Amino acid sequence: LVVPCYNEAENVQAFQEATIQAFAGCGYDYEIVFVDDGSKDSSFEIISEYAEKDERIVPIHKENSGVSSTRNLALSKAKGDYIQFVDVDDWLPFDSTKLLVRALEENDCDMAIGDFYRVVDETVSRKGSIKKGGVMSLVEYADKMLLTPADFYYGVLWNKLYKKQLIDAYQIRMDETISYSEDTIFNLQYLTHVNKIAVTKSPVYYYVKTEGSLVMKNLNLQSTIKQKSTVIKYYNDFYKKILDKDEYEARKPIIYGYLLSVSTDAFSIPVID
Repeated sequence: LVVPCYNEAENVQAFQEATIQAFAGCGYDYEIVFVDDGSKDSSFEIISEYAEKDERIVPIHKENSGVSSTRNLALSKAKGDYIQFVDVDDWLPFDSTKLLVRALEENDCDMAIGDFYRVVDETVSRKGSIKKGGVMSLVEYADKMLLTPADFYYGVLWNKLYKKQLIDAYQIRMDETISYSEDTIFNLQYLTHVNKIAVTKSPVYYYVKTEGSLVMKNLNLQSTIKQKSTVIKYYNDFYKKILDKDEYEARKPIIYGYLLSVSTDAFSIPVID
């Protein structure tokens, strides 16, 4: 597990207990690479206390430089065969990692993806954009993504399982120069090296939606438009790489529909050249 943390002391303890419980009896060796991004509270002290009791927890402290560099550091330190990203204010359903690993391994896939629960105050709703579980080719998956390209389901990191071997072989990392949709860019880069995707309909994550996120606070209109344009370039380049010329041209009107798409879960501004 890759877990970034910044001033989350109030969530760290609950996260550790819930995560360890979720992993109990999963049958796999695992490690939790917990990187503290220069917290000013007691987050790292709490993480270190847990690490003293459980050698599977790897505590790392660094100067504050943002979530992307924090995740990149964790990726460089992780030793497992697979990578799963988790945020410290969220949590995993029981056996969710086991389900993802099984789906990936039994179907000889390069990535696994699952539904998730969205938690808003006391309301929990289930989310998922692919109706049936099973195995999909990269092009089949990409065609599904065309329907709702700004959907959290496709863009986020935390409902997916990645192969560490692919991440290392192609040096796939978070783009530290942007602070908007960096998860989406990571996924697009990873997918260019994927052949098959395992889809499970089992929810594999509890995402706690909070208002007034740092992304929304720190982005003004000009920077948002600039960074949205960067995402669109990655998105367009991805389809150019995985499709032949005729396939790309046939899908081009839909691909450029991303310019007008607005995620129901995230802040998004359409850009028109």
